[in-house]
Amino acid sequence: MARKEFNPFLRHAWLLMGKAQFQQGNFIEAASTFNYISGLYAGQPEIVSVARAYLARCYVELEWPYDAEDVFHKIQRDSTGSEGKREFNASYADYLIFVKQYKEAIPYLQKTVKKEKSKQQRARLNFLLGQLYHETGNRAEAYKALRRVIRANPPYELSFNAPTMGKRTGAVRPQNAGSASHILSIPSNWIDVISAPCSATVSDII
Repeated sequence: MARKEFNPFLRHAWLLMGKAQFQQGNFIEAASTFNYISGLYAGQPEIVSVARAYLARCYVELEWPYDAEDVFHKIQRDSTGSEGKREFNASYADYLIFVKQYKEAIPYLQKTVKKEKSKQQRARLNFLLGQLYHETGNRAEAYKALRRVIRANPPYELSFNAPTMGKRTGAVRPQNAGSASHILSIPSNWIDVISAPCSATVSDII
């Protein structure tokens, strides 16, 4: 199949536009952009897989899980590039958290953490991973994930509460949690893991 677009820089421009729309919360517009990219670059799986992963994430944000699931099936059916696999793991973890399949989400979130280059983003993802372990009753792994957050020494503005969360859930022993130099508060869009199920998603972070 002949390529419809020959300028190699335009594909990045299209993806950046879709990602900007997504970050601004314009999920319908972003979905339209990513769907267009999938058609425009059909035959180039390294581009299509990234666009589809973001398209599925748009559907999750729009609370259209069946549409998201259909896109994931297409991603798994077709070949993907390395970036596409990375985006698939993040988006699929997002979807599984949305449908409350926390145990199933953990391996995909683990892969996302391993591929994340930003120290601050890894800390955020590890915090979410700790929440998932807590929700699935794995206190030992929750402890490890929260300790990784604390060791990352996240700045105050990241608003983590890993030490306090650990104390209150039993995932982190109070004497160990005291190693953090300051207490950090959870922002309003983060879950109180003590009184409610896990509701934060990967899209809240990356």
